[in-house]
Amino acid sequence: MKCDSPVRLRKSADIQFFGNKTLEYDGKGNATKVPWLFSWPPSAAPRGDLTWDFDNQLKNYTLTVGPTTIDIDFRYDALGRRVSRDTNSYFGSEYYHRGDKVYVCDGDQVIAEYKPQTEGADAMHKYVYGTYVDEVCVFIDRVEPLASTLGSEEFRYYHRNNQYSVVALTDDTSTGVILERYTYNSYGVPMRLDPDGTLHGAKWYYSDVGNQYLFTGRRWDSWLGVSVR
Repeated sequence: MKCDSPVRLRKSADIQFFGNKTLEYDGKGNATKVPWLFSWPPSAAPRGDLTWDFDNQLKNYTLTVGPTTIDIDFRYDALGRRVSRDTNSYFGSEYYHRGDKVYVCDGDQVIAEYKPQTEGADAMHKYVYGTYVDEVCVFIDRVEPLASTLGSEEFRYYHRNNQYSVVALTDDTSTGVILERYTYNSYGVPMRLDPDGTLHGAKWYYSDVGNQYLFTGRRWDSWLGVSVR
């Protein structure tokens, strides 16, 4: 298992259409054009363009939504682990968690994330795991919610079901206040819920506190609309 490498959509999986949207593939069977977020209404889902390298690792993802073009490059180390993500622009404060990142891995697990050129400073995010490779237990966050600055460390705790899918995230207070809840459709696409269990409006597909570990303990990339492993 590769640390944080995007899951491949293969032609052999026989996924040819999403509603009225056609999926396209390259000669190796890698998907090259897919709808963003398979759970969107098909008529509303824009299609993203994917480029793969010689080792079938995702090299670039480009998505155009209205007047905005999102262009993301991925880089890997010799072991095939994703080590950085570079975007074409700063997305604004509410997307700070999803901007440029450098990933630090310990074996097959991401243990820290930094903003580029700040690797010697404090990490944006750090993670603590249990005994299973996908058993993330603690999320240590220094990014102020919906802000573009680093603050003091905040400890968040994961709560999982028997599939290791995260169903809730709580804070480090004595009562363990629920910050967010999560549910999933039949294909593992996560939907964020408010603490009371209601769907979080139009922005259900990403976390205000930057949580990315969701279905079966895998990382969800909200720009790609797929899990990475």
